Formats: sequence, C-alpha cells, structure tokens
Amino acid sequence: MIAAQKKYSYSEVEKLSPQVMDTPGVILKKKNAIKPAQKVQIIFCVLIMCSICIGILLGYAQLAEEKFIINSLRRDIKELEGSIENLRVEVESAQRLDLIEQKAETVLGMQYPQKEQLVFLSINDHKIAASNELEQTDMAKQNNIIVDVKGTIQRLINN
Repeated sequence: MIAAQKKYSYSEVEKLSPQVMDTPGVILKKKNAIKPAQKVQIIFCVLIMCSICIGILLGYAQLAEEKFIINSLRRDIKELEGSIENLRVEVESAQRLDLIEQKAETVLGMQYPQKEQLVFLSINDHKIAASNELEQTDMAKQNNIIVDVKGTIQRLINN
C-alpha cells in the first residue's frame, strides 16, 4: 500500500499559525530581499553606465561638429582655388604684349613714333675716358695712403 502524497501550496504556508512557524522542523522560505548596500551598488553602476553613454554621445557630437567645420573649410579652399585660377588668367592676359599694344592703340590712342619724332643721343668718348682717368688717379692716391699708413705702423712696432 502506498501512502497518498499531500500537495502543498504557497497559500497554505501563509495560513499556518505562528505556533507552527516557531517549531524547529518547519522551514519557511523568505523572499530574496535586496540589502541597502546592494541597492547603492546598483544605483552607482547605473549612474556610471549612464555617464559613459553620455560621454560617448558627446564625443560623437563633437566629431560631427568637427567634420562639418572641415567640410566647410574644404569648400572654402575650393572656392579660393577657383578665384586664384581666375586671377592667374587675368594676370596672364594683362602681360601679353599683343593685348597691351592693342589697348594702347584703341583705348589710349597711342601710335608708333614717326622718323622725324625719333631723337638719337650721342655720347662723347672723350668725357668717358676723362672720367676713367680721374677714377684711376683717385685709386692710386688711396693706395699711396694705405702704403704710407702701413710703413708708419711698421716703424712704430720696430721701435
């Protein structure tokens, strides 16, 4: 013969009288209560995780802002390079002699001089030769002065 098994339910444990609970043979399971120290640890860990997430988000926001600045600077560089190229073309066109000649004739009304308007300068060879002789005599005088100063210094040293 087999003894019938008794089914227990959790509600029966609550219905037990305080006398039964005090008896040493009956063990009641209590709910797993969270201790205050564990609560502080959990809150601290949650705060650390939130601060790490906020830091990561702020880092990505800073990166996005820097990328925007870099792209705007690149766009400015491209615009400036285009304007530099335009200025180079203008300078090159301003330096071309055929364009300068054409502007001088059309805008300023300039024309080449005729033969009777030309003036030729003549240089006297005698004046150039005379100025060369003066320069040579000045150089000779300076050399003589230098020789005299050297001689005086040597005489002073020897005495």
